[in-house]
Amino acid sequence: MTSSKKSSFPLQHTLYFLFPFIYDNIVTIYKRATNIAFNKIDNSVVVIQLGKERHFHELNESASLLWESLPASREKLIEIFQNTYDAPIEQIHADIENCLQHMIKLSLVEPES
Repeated sequence: MTSSKKSSFPLQHTLYFLFPFIYDNIVTIYKRATNIAFNKIDNSVVVIQLGKERHFHELNESASLLWESLPASREKLIEIFQNTYDAPIEQIHADIENCLQHMIKLSLVEPES
C-alpha cells in the first residue's frame, strides 16, 4: 500500500543522506584563492600568484569562463557552460571537473569555508 501523503523531507536532504560525497561536490562553492591577481586579455585571463615567487598562468577560453564565473558551485558552472558551449553534458561535466581539480592543485581556486 502506498501513501498519497507527500514527504516533507526536502530532496536535497535525501540526496545528502544517500550520497553525501556526491552532494558535497555539487553544492560546494568554489572561489578564487586570496593570493591572486588577474587580468583579462582578449579571450583569455592571465592569473598571477603573488608571494615570494610569482607564478603566471594564462588560461584558455573555457578556463577563463570558469575563472570569471567564480564564486560558483559545480552545478552553476555546468549551467553556464551549457548556455555557452554546444557540447554533450558528459563532456561539460568532465571539462569542469578537470579544470577545477587542476586549478585547486595549482592553488588558484579553493572551496569556500
